Amino acid sequence: MKTALAVAGMVAALALLATVLYAVAITLPSASVPEIGGTGQVDVECPVSGCQIARVDWLRDSSAPYYVTGVAVTWTPATGGGVYYVVHAIIRDNDGNILASGGATVTVSGSPSEITTNVNVDSVVNPKDIYKVEILIMEII
Repeated sequence: MKTALAVAGMVAALALLATVLYAVAITLPSASVPEIGGTGQVDVECPVSGCQIARVDWLRDSSAPYYVTGVAVTWTPATGGGVYYVVHAIIRDNDGNILASGGATVTVSGSPSEITTNVNVDSVVNPKDIYKVEILIMEII
């Protein structure tokens, strides 16, 4: 029994060694490998003053059945003076599935102050299906 286990262990070790040696022997021209790069860890600052959204309101059809067509996001940018932002809204159901989403670009000129950005979504949503909304604001450099 001990001999069988020893032989099995040696066979497994040889198979692993053969696999490692085979993997090292593979070569590819650099043109066959997509380029990739990274920054390492970088501090991320919130583009919203105090990192708080002041208010979220619903945009809706003006007639029945009054489906939701977008989200009005009230927020205060962290900086102004010609800075561009994209405000995204993601509407989700009770299970967290995305029902609709959209984005709007905003230019903040002058001093930053509270603004409301209307974000139209890609499909109308029945209000009874909405359980969550997620807001994402990004500064565009």
